[in-house]
Amino acid sequence: GRVCVRGRRLGRGGAPPGRIAGGGHREGAAAASSRPARGFHAVLQDRRKTPPPPAPLAKRRAAWVIGGRSMSRPMRAALVATKLKRVCLRLAFGIEAEAGDAVPQLASAAESLPTRDGRLDASSPTGRLACMRLLSCVDWAARALRIPAAPRRYREQFTINYRALFPDIFARNYRVDIFEAAMTWTGTRWVNGERFDLSEQVHGAAQDLQTAWAAVCSSLAMWNATRSVQANKKGQGAALRPALEEFDLAWVAFEQRYISELIIIEAAARGLVLNSVQEEKVLSELERRSEEGDHLEEELAAQRRKFLATVSRLNAAANLRWQGREDNGPDALETALTSASPALGGGESPGERDLRVVLACSCIEAFEAVRKYLREVPNWIDAVHPHLCNNPGLVACMCTWTEAWELTQRYLRQRTLLSSMGDLVGTIRGARQMVPALDDMCKGCDAELFLVLPRIVLLWYLTKPNLGTVVMQHLVPHHFDEDKRTPINQFADFVVEFQRARSKMMARPAGASAPDPQEAEQIVWETLLLLAVAGPGCSGDESPSSTLRSHSVRSFASNADAEAVAEAFMRALERWSMEVQRHSPEDWCQCSSVLLRCLSPDVAPSPTSPSGEKATFSV
Repeated sequence: GRVCVRGRRLGRGGAPPGRIAGGGHREGAAAASSRPARGFHAVLQDRRKTPPPPAPLAKRRAAWVIGGRSMSRPMRAALVATKLKRVCLRLAFGIEAEAGDAVPQLASAAESLPTRDGRLDASSPTGRLACMRLLSCVDWAARALRIPAAPRRYREQFTINYRALFPDIFARNYRVDIFEAAMTWTGTRWVNGERFDLSEQVHGAAQDLQTAWAAVCSSLAMWNATRSVQANKKGQGAALRPALEEFDLAWVAFEQRYISELIIIEAAARGLVLNSVQEEKVLSELERRSEEGDHLEEELAAQRRKFLATVSRLNAAANLRWQGREDNGPDALETALTSASPALGGGESPGERDLRVVLACSCIEAFEAVRKYLREVPNWIDAVHPHLCNNPGLVACMCTWTEAWELTQRYLRQRTLLSSMGDLVGTIRGARQMVPALDDMCKGCDAELFLVLPRIVLLWYLTKPNLGTVVMQHLVPHHFDEDKRTPINQFADFVVEFQRARSKMMARPAGASAPDPQEAEQIVWETLLLLAVAGPGCSGDESPSSTLRSHSVRSFASNADAEAVAEAFMRALERWSMEVQRHSPEDWCQCSSVLLRCLSPDVAPSPTSPSGEKATFSV
């Protein structure tokens, strides 16, 4: 006789019985009988129109239903405690399992750490790899044991270069170089030839880090000793945790103090560059005022010398090839500034004038290149390596400047040498007109030109010993006597061999009229020049016999003796051309560079790239 609608039972008259569960109320039968009888559908409509009153808020919050059943407060508390216990056990077993993998790896890495003479070996490739593995294992073990990392906010105050080494300020980021600096402590740093001593605070921090690492090693030794004990398996890294915490704290203290002082040292090392930058600014200001009409010649000369004094110190630190030499840059620059005019001086040949102008302009251009670098480098000062010799752009600039003022000092300030080199330039220019192959080599700057050039220099010396002696003294000084005037030993024999070959080539058949000496010497010069350009061992039209026959119609008839002498002389000439190049390669490179600048200015180095664009700035 009862109907169940939406999970609720209705009485016979359609009235719901009293609610019993949950502390509800009960409706008596008298109340049901007092209401008029109603049908099922009417009762259902009334229930839809009038929803039951909501339960109190406290009861609604406490009404947890699991599996269709409501739970009381004590039951709910017991369920939460059970779930938390399961989570904690899962985390504990996970930590224990990860520590069980990390701690043995750390112990193995610490045992395999290489040493040399009782000290850590981190400089060799093998030692560096071992230290990297060790520090990565330390980081892994600390994370496995859930050791919080010490604060590293101080890294935000580092320079941009050091911030690049520590991109994450919250990560431990143990670095081998810092570990090596602490374990193999030396309180002295040499930068650009200057000594810098680290403070006692950094020394104390290094000792603390050494002590902390010794504690880690002791904990690992204890772990190895008790590894087979059953109780040790339940607490895999309990004894290691305090040691790793102290190690991280000591590392943070040392890293902060050590790198902070390194930043100060690097700023002092870059001070050489910044001092030159400041002096260049003063020089630029004086030049601007001079262009506006102020008479500041003496001030400009004094400031140039002051600026070049700072450049000299910069050059000594950056250009290792130049160290130990005397710096005559200021004098050479003054000479170049007064010699750059293309007007002919008294008794000056065209070759000497061109040589003077080329050398002077090269020195001034190198000086301006140094100034241009110093104007650009402040924008990239953080990228300047504190060891200045590790900056390719600076080293190239200093090398160019050093070479330029050395050439100016050698050739422009020595009148005799300048005159001899000018005559050599004129001789080679004339040879280009006689031998088209040589002209093509000079225009294209062929590699073969650098084999032909020393042969021509030797021929010029042999035909003009009075002028050529000064040049040869710089190239092969050990083949001249003490007064540097007369060749000795094998070089003297070579001179005699040339004179004999020339006499044989100028000899005429019996009954022939005597040739004009100047014309005969000119023909011998042209013949030897053709042979020098062709090189030894040539055949066909360029062979000595063919070359001699081609010139016989002009002055003299060749014979077998002349051909043999010419071939022997060309072999000797080739041997001595190698001697000129190899005895002092630096002197020969300077000499050949000067000759090429005068002969082929169009192939000289340009401040622009091959594509015509300006070269990018290089620190």
